[in-house]
Amino acid sequence: MKHVKIPRGARLLILFMAVVLSACGSNGQTDNSAESSNTTAPSEQSPATAATYKNFVFDHNGGDIQCFKDSNGWYYAYYPQKKSVYAMKSKDLVSWTYVGEVYNNAGDKYGGQSATGIWAPEVHLINGKYYLYYASVMTGGADPDRTGNKDIVVVESSDPVHFDKANRTVLLDDNYAFIDPYVFQDTDGRLYLYNKYRGKSGTGSEIQGRAMSDPKTVISDGVTLLSNKDIPQSIGIGQMEQPSVYVKNGTYELFFSFGDGALITPKEGYKVMYAKATSPLGPYKLGANNPLMKTDPSAGVYAPGATSIVLDGQNNEWMVYRQKKDSGKARDLVLCIDRITFDATGNAAVTATRNKALPAPVFP
Repeated sequence: MKHVKIPRGARLLILFMAVVLSACGSNGQTDNSAESSNTTAPSEQSPATAATYKNFVFDHNGGDIQCFKDSNGWYYAYYPQKKSVYAMKSKDLVSWTYVGEVYNNAGDKYGGQSATGIWAPEVHLINGKYYLYYASVMTGGADPDRTGNKDIVVVESSDPVHFDKANRTVLLDDNYAFIDPYVFQDTDGRLYLYNKYRGKSGTGSEIQGRAMSDPKTVISDGVTLLSNKDIPQSIGIGQMEQPSVYVKNGTYELFFSFGDGALITPKEGYKVMYAKATSPLGPYKLGANNPLMKTDPSAGVYAPGATSIVLDGQNNEWMVYRQKKDSGKARDLVLCIDRITFDATGNAAVTATRNKALPAPVFP
């Protein structure tokens, strides 16, 4: 056979094409699976495979956090900034995606007063609908320079990240301060509204509970479940705030924050506590191991509070909450998670951590 001499440039071109073809699949397309695994769209995020996590898991630099798990497996966390509510979401409680603003009450007016801000937003999925509860900071009130007028408002939606003022209902308003709403649906389907209440300045604070007939209707007067007078002086002084309720083996666990509401950490520190009862509206008594979490400068933990409890993929319970980013006076808050456990009598145990590698939430 007569050999044909191939020019050097053509030989290089043939070699290049051979390399390209060896990297292609049978359909002639380049395999980009490694790159694709790092560019998955948020809606297609897969559960984490990491064995550990470290707090904090997200720096949202906003207000107090609340978290719930949607029916599709997504976790949503909400926080306030001025007149707006913002959200973030996650599939694994460790890696979070910023969603953005989901609601604002700018320009909202009723009862001759105007809204000036939003505190403590909460979203709950109830009977297929999403309900945003929050404290609406209003002008005026019976004690405008101190306690002020803060109402509890609810907004209904079919979407966890879009809420419209046209669908809002005012639940509680008496010219003093209803703050930090939390709605709990019991195992029998009944609904209860919990909140912090402050009357005239100097009268202290308390956690109240009320029965509801539906997500937008309160049907009973407030029952005082706990007040700051129920906290032993050995634990410290301060305000009770940010209630949340979780039922475990028939025991109702009422979690709340206690300390300086401005988060300028006083000597005894800011902390998370809890009480137990055999019915949703009490009576409640402080549980063992109080305080559950507290300011601990040696561990880098400052002002833990605003708690929610959610389950991972194997039904392990996790406390989602916020800490201050550091010991400064600014309310620079970060999202944290830590494992919480309960004994047979409902006593809870959890430790607030920071910058410590721990086993991550588990998913199948």
